[in-house]
Amino acid sequence: MRCFFGFLCVCVLGVMPLVGCGDEGGDAGVVVLDLGIKKFMHANLNVSDFERSHAFYETLGFTSLLDVEESVSAEQAAALDMPPYTYRASAMIIPDGMIDLMHWKDPYDGSPPYPSLFNLGLVSIALSTSDIDADVALLADAGVEFVSEPVGTERDAEYVRFVFLKDEDGIAVELVEAGDDDSGTLPGPDAKTHVTGFRYTTLNCSDLDRSRAFYEMLGFTIGETTRETGTAELAKAYGLDSYDLKRLYMTLGDGAGIDLVAWSAPYDGTPPYEHLNHLGIGRIALETTDIDGDVDKLKGKGVKFYSEPMRMDGAFSTFRVVFFEDPDGVVIELVELGQ
Repeated sequence: MRCFFGFLCVCVLGVMPLVGCGDEGGDAGVVVLDLGIKKFMHANLNVSDFERSHAFYETLGFTSLLDVEESVSAEQAAALDMPPYTYRASAMIIPDGMIDLMHWKDPYDGSPPYPSLFNLGLVSIALSTSDIDADVALLADAGVEFVSEPVGTERDAEYVRFVFLKDEDGIAVELVEAGDDDSGTLPGPDAKTHVTGFRYTTLNCSDLDRSRAFYEMLGFTIGETTRETGTAELAKAYGLDSYDLKRLYMTLGDGAGIDLVAWSAPYDGTPPYEHLNHLGIGRIALETTDIDGDVDKLKGKGVKFYSEPMRMDGAFSTFRVVFFEDPDGVVIELVELGQ
C-alpha cells in the first residue's frame, strides 16, 4: 500500500524556536494549492473489541453520532486498497473533533499498535482537559495504564501539563491541560472525566521540511517550529530516558490540527502500518467541498491516489471519498459530504 511520490522540497523546553522552513521565514518555494479542503474531520482508531473501546471513549467524553455494521464490496474496498471487508464502526464526536472508532471483523489484523511514541506515522491523539490530576486519578483507579505522571512545560508560548495513557489496545491518548482551559465541561452524557475537546493528532515524520511543505500544500496553517531536548522528567513522559526532536503544530480551519514531529533520537524509520485494518490509528480524514478538483490539482503535483473518488454504499451513501498517502506513507482520506 506504500505509494511514495516526489515533489517540493520544519516548546516545549525553553529552547529557541526554529522559525519557518530552513530559517527563511517559512514560505519560500512552498506551493499552496487552491483546494476545497476546509476541515480536519476525524482520526480513525482501529480496535479489537468494539463494545469495550466504545465504552472507554464514552468515559473520556465522546458521544456516538452513528453506529454501523456493514460489508463492503470489492469495488468499494478498492478505494482503501483493501479486499472486500466487513466492519463495525462508530462516529464518535467531542467538541472540536471526532474519532472513527472501527473494528475490522474480516479481514482482521490483531497486531498491536506502535510500541513507542517515536515510530513513524500516526502515534497518538491529544485531548484537552480542565483537570488533568482528577482525570488521571479516576482513570488509574479504573485500571488505565499511564506512561508517567503529568509533567509541565512550555508549548507554543503557553504553559501546559500533559500525560500519555494507553487504551485497552495500546493506542496512545495524550491528555493536555492548558492554562486557559478552566471550564470543567463534561462534553458527553456518559463522560466521567474533565476532557473538554479534541486537540490534535500527532504525526511522526522522517523529514520535517518535506512533510511541512506537503501539509501546507493541502491548506494547513503552520505554527512555530520548536526543538525539544527533554529533561529526564519530560523524557519519562514519553517512556524514554532522553530524546531530541523538532515539532510543528499545524491547523486546518477552526477545528483540530496535527502535531507534526520529527524525532532525531531515538529514531525508528520503520514505515507506517502497511494496511488500514491494523490496530492503532489507521488514517486521518479531511473534509473537502471539491473532491474532484482537489484530486486533479494534487495529481498535478505528483500525488498518487488508490482510486478515483468513489461514492460509498450503506449508511455513508451521501459521502464521496478518496485515499492517498503523505511522503512517509501515512494514509489520508478526503471526504466530500453530500446532501
